[in-house]
Amino acid sequence: MAQMHLDPSNASLFALFDRMRRKRNEAFYDIAVIGEEEAEDAVVAVEKYLRVITAEILKTVP
Repeated sequence: MAQMHLDPSNASLFALFDRMRRKRNEAFYDIAVIGEEEAEDAVVAVEKYLRVITAEILKTVP
């Protein structure tokens, strides 16, 4: 839903989140391992997402 309201240049970020969601589901419901590097990459991606969302909010809030 959020993807529809943000700049299309962020599409790769949403694709990454989708891959992370699927990996999390595998780890939770099946046997899968999430490595330290993947976890660190997830944190970096979320930090970028928060910057994008913050910028969008600041555009609409006076």
